[in-house]
Amino acid sequence: MRGFVIFYFFLLFLNTNVFSQVEANNWYFRDSVGISFIRGEPEIINFKKFAAGGLPASYSNKKGRLIFYGGLNKKSNKNEFYDSTGNLMLNSEFTNGNGSVEDSSQGFKLVIPHPDTSDLYYIFTSFGSELYYSNNISFNFSLLDMRLNNGNGGFNKENTVKKIIIKENPGIATIHLTTALHKNQKDIWLISLVHFADSTFFCCYKISKNGINTSPVKDFISKNNYFYHFFRISPDNKKIVFSDSVNNFSIADFDNETGKIRNIIRIPCKLTKGNMLNFEFSNNSKFLYIIQNPLKIIQYDISLSSALKIKNSVKTIDSSYKKSIFYPQLAPDGRIYIISALDSFIHVIHAPDSIGKYARSEKKYIKFKNKWQSGFPIFPSYLFEKKTILISKPCINDTTHFIITDTN
Repeated sequence: MRGFVIFYFFLLFLNTNVFSQVEANNWYFRDSVGISFIRGEPEIINFKKFAAGGLPASYSNKKGRLIFYGGLNKKSNKNEFYDSTGNLMLNSEFTNGNGSVEDSSQGFKLVIPHPDTSDLYYIFTSFGSELYYSNNISFNFSLLDMRLNNGNGGFNKENTVKKIIIKENPGIATIHLTTALHKNQKDIWLISLVHFADSTFFCCYKISKNGINTSPVKDFISKNNYFYHFFRISPDNKKIVFSDSVNNFSIADFDNETGKIRNIIRIPCKLTKGNMLNFEFSNNSKFLYIIQNPLKIIQYDISLSSALKIKNSVKTIDSSYKKSIFYPQLAPDGRIYIISALDSFIHVIHAPDSIGKYARSEKKYIKFKNKWQSGFPIFPSYLFEKKTILISKPCINDTTHFIITDTN
C-alpha cells in the first residue's frame, strides 16, 4: 500500500511539472489587468496601467514567475516595457524604427526566448491585420537583455530596433508572425505569413545560438487577391493552419527540421470575413477549434487521413453565444480561453483534447470588474504541448518504468 501511495504522488508531481511549460503562466492585457496560472487555476492579477494598443506581450521564467510585460503605448506611439515590479525597463521607451510599425488596434508582439541563454529575448513586432504601404516589406525586432540595469533588464540604446526585409519593393502587404520549435529541440523557427500584391507565401527564419538567419526558407502558397489574416502552428510543431478565403481554411504539414510547408489541403468552411483571429489547437494537437462566425465554435479532428474525413468530422461545440467571440488561446492548464468584444467575461473550453460535447464549453468563466477590449498575448504554441506517459509493469512490488514520449 505504501508503494502505491508513493506511486500516486509521483504521478501528481509529473502532472504539474512535466506537462506545463510555465513561461506562459502570466497573461497581460492592455487594460492593466491579466490572469496568472502560477497556482494552476487562473487568477485575476493587476499590472501597472498604461494605454497599450494592439496585442501586448508578457513572459515568465522557468519557475513561472513574471519577468516582463508591455506593448505599444497608443498615446505616445512608443513601446513601453516593464519589469515584474512595474518599473519601466532601461531604454524601453522607443519607436519601432519607421514610426508606424503597427496600428494601435491590430499590431502585436511576439516574444521568443534566445535558444542559448535565458538572459536574452527577441521581441518581434507585426502590423497585424491592417494593410500598410511601405518602401520595403519588412518586420522589426528588438533584443531584450535581462543582464542590463543591475539584472532588471532593458534594451541597448544604440541598437534598439532591427529590421528584417522580406521584399525590397514598395507595396501593400500584411504580415503575421508565429513560432515553432526546431526538431533538434534547441533552435526555433520564426514563421511569417506574407501577402504581397497578389501572392501569398510563408517565410521561415531559423533562430539559433548564432542569432537569426535572415535568409528564410520560403514556400509559395497561392496567387490570389485574398489577404490572409491569421495562422497557427500546432503544439507538436507538425501542423499549420490558415484561412485562404472566407469559404475555406487550409491545413498543411510543417517540417520542423527544414522549415518547409508541405501537403496543403483545403477544407470548406464558412468563416467570418474581416475577423480571422479564430483558430486554436488542442494541446494534444488532435483537434482544431474555429470560431466559425461571431457566435459559434466548431471542432475538427485534424488527425484524420483525408480532407473529406476532416470535413465530415466537424462538430458544433457551442452555438449559443449572444456577443461576438474571438481570440481563442490555449493556456498552461490545457484549457482554451476566449474573449467577447466589449465585455467583462472570459469564456472557456475545459477539455479541448476531448471530442464534441466532451470538450465542455462554459460561458462567463472569468469575470472582470470592467468591460475591456483586448486580445491575449501570443505565446509559442510549443509551450502548451501535452506529453504522454507510457507506464510498463505498474504492479505492486514490480519495477515501474516511466517513458515520457516526445513527438518532435
